Parts: sequence; C-alpha cells; structure tokens
Amino acid sequence: MAINIKFNEVGIVGIVVGVVGTVYGIWREKKSNDLAKKLDMTLSSLEGKAKVDISQDVVNKAVKNAVERHANAAAKKAADEAVELIRDDYGSMIRKDVDRVYSDLKESVQERVSEEIAAIDYDEFRGEIKQMAKDKVFDEVRDAMNVMKIFGNAASGKGIDWEGISKAADKLPWGERGEFLTSVVKNWR
Repeated sequence: MAINIKFNEVGIVGIVVGVVGTVYGIWREKKSNDLAKKLDMTLSSLEGKAKVDISQDVVNKAVKNAVERHANAAAKKAADEAVELIRDDYGSMIRKDVDRVYSDLKESVQERVSEEIAAIDYDEFRGEIKQMAKDKVFDEVRDAMNVMKIFGNAASGKGIDWEGISKAADKLPWGERGEFLTSVVKNWR
C-alpha cells in the first residue's frame, strides 16, 4: 500500500521556512557559545590584573545607607520588643489588681452575708413561714369549696355559676385551666 502525498506551493514554502529557521537557530546558539567562552577567558585574565578605583564618596554613601538600614531595623525591633514588654507588664499588673480586688470583694461580701444571716430572727422567720403556709392552704381549701359549690349547684338543678367557674379557673396554673374547664362541662351535662 503506497501513500500518495501531494505537495502544493504552501506546503513546500512551509518546509523551506522550517528548515531555514532550524539552521538559523543552530547557528545563533554556536555564536552565543563562542561569545560566552571569549568573555569567560577575558574576565579570568582581568581578574588578577585589573584595578578598580572607587571614589571615597561612593564608599561613604554606601556605608551611610547600610548603617541607616541597619539602624532603622534595630530601632524597629527594639520598639516592638519594648511595646511587647509594656503590654505584658500592664497585662500582669491588671491581672494582679483584678485578683486583689476580687479577693477583697469576696471577703467583704462573705462578711456582709454572714452579718445578715446572723441578724435573722429565726423565731420570727419561722412564724412568717407558718403564716404563709396557712394562707396557701386556706386559699386552696376555699378554691376547692368553691368548685364543690359550683358542682353542687349544677347537680341540684340551680344552674352553673359561670362567674364562679371563671374565678376558680383564673387561680389555677395556665396548663391546668383547660382540664378544669373540660371537667366542669363534662359534669354539667
């Protein structure tokens, strides 16, 4: 099987340009290498023989710039370290002051509370608690009697005292009101 390739003018021009470019690239590389070798030999031969004269002004200016750069860097570093030390010192001082004030405050509060507890008249306190308990029991018994009265009126045919039911429901915690009113309606029927 033979491959049949047809070259037209554009293809031939492309091949010629490619070959010419490749040859030119190889030639430029050789010239660059030759130049580099000559420069290396010239610099090597001048290395020991040449004297370079730099004016004192240029040396002084370079030294002055180097000193300024190092002085600025050292000053910045010293300032940063000083700020860090001051920050640490103030933080330590503040922590110590807070700890001291807290300790003093804690002692003062403990002393005040113990004085207040010592000043309580336990007999009077016991009497107040007993009275509060009696009042609470009385209110609960009264509420239960009102509920019994409401149901008694409903059972005897006198009708339901809706105002009494409403007052009794108002005294119950919110969650128990629905159960109470539901039981009233069920028992009324």
